[in-house]
Amino acid sequence: MHNSPKKELWICLQDMAKAFDLVEIVLLLNVLKRIKCPPPLILFIIHLFENRKLRIITEYGLLDCFQAGDDRIDQGETISILIWRIFYDSLRVRINNDPSLSYILKDCWPNNLALNTKEYWLKVGGIAFTDDTVWITNSQTEITCIIDISNSFYQLNDIKINGNKSELLVWNSKTLKDQLQITIGLDSNIIKADTLMQYSRYLAIYIHSKADNCHVERLI
Repeated sequence: MHNSPKKELWICLQDMAKAFDLVEIVLLLNVLKRIKCPPPLILFIIHLFENRKLRIITEYGLLDCFQAGDDRIDQGETISILIWRIFYDSLRVRINNDPSLSYILKDCWPNNLALNTKEYWLKVGGIAFTDDTVWITNSQTEITCIIDISNSFYQLNDIKINGNKSELLVWNSKTLKDQLQITIGLDSNIIKADTLMQYSRYLAIYIHSKADNCHVERLI
């Protein structure tokens, strides 16, 4: 199954609503135990987010100390990105390990100076950087299955998805235009596929809504 401009591709760029602040300490504790973190390290991490007292810096100086709200992961902590990755990877691994839910890239590259080529392939169903997630599949059926699995994870952990900030890109699908959509999040937000002249950005990567690179020419 080669990477081809005629191959069907479904990409969902998913946006979460302040995901870090929504993770409860008890859920984080269970994850740390599941991956067999040493008990002293678990206590250290949990204590970072329990019974927090905060002070706010203003142009007039520090405000009085106050008690933080619920004990949850604080986005302001340096370690929070690592903690979120540990917590969130269980969903990503669940999807990437399912052989029926993935997109496979294959290509041939020169293997040595004699120009012998070797085939390389990459299987991916989802990638994530902190709380920015991309789901990648071959069909509408597969992307719907991934969304259903992720929704179960979000419901269990009380995580909300920003439907109005999430996007869907579809390449080379024979699905009728008015059916190029998915339902995402616990609020059942309907995400329609971007039009052919649009492109989306994930981190520093621009992805066009059709299988060509004309958007690169416009950006340059």
